[in-house]
Amino acid sequence: MIYNAKTQLYVMWYNWLPPDISFTLSYFGSAVSSSPVGPFKVVNANASDTLAFDNVGDFALFVDDDASAYIIYTAHISGKWGPSNETHRMSVERLSDDYTTALGKTASSGFFGMCAWIARLMIANVALYVTD
Repeated sequence: MIYNAKTQLYVMWYNWLPPDISFTLSYFGSAVSSSPVGPFKVVNANASDTLAFDNVGDFALFVDDDASAYIIYTAHISGKWGPSNETHRMSVERLSDDYTTALGKTASSGFFGMCAWIARLMIANVALYVTD
């Protein structure tokens, strides 16, 4: 969950699975609330549609000092971006101004990292951005 100072709303992204579907076909949704404890209202049940890549997995949200927000996530790919056909890699994408959707390929790092990295986290340390 992150706070959007511009909209004065807390924004929560969540990972969900349709019934009887493989975990590799999961989706992200986004919801907002005026309170960090809710109630939250779903504003985009399939925020995954706004990402550059599908078949998403673990993710984390990050708000930079300039109020730009980002999502770092894993996805199952097959050589779409990058030098190999490895699968389950990471991407970072900028979020929309209200933080409820991603800007997709127009604001994506492309894929990076080793195959099968999961549960990413972004932090800023001065001007260095680090993933765990």
